[in-house]
Amino acid sequence: MARADSTKAGPKASFNPVENYRKQIGKQDYKKSKKEIAEQKRRADIKDESGIKDVILLVGAVMVVFLAIYLLLYVFLSPSENK
Repeated sequence: MARADSTKAGPKASFNPVENYRKQIGKQDYKKSKKEIAEQKRRADIKDESGIKDVILLVGAVMVVFLAIYLLLYVFLSPSENK
């Protein structure tokens, strides 16, 4: 027959080696998942920052191209003073 106190929760349940093993595994899984969550947050932050940097870089490049075209048109289409 099984012991009556092996199925009860309480201070005596912590002496059960199977329960102790399960608790240890649960703690390890919790720690691992905490680390994984922190890693995911770090990746998301990097991704968000890189998205903003990409947008700024793209807008800057487009502005430089427009400025270059404007300057070329201004130089070549301006009336010359040597007539």
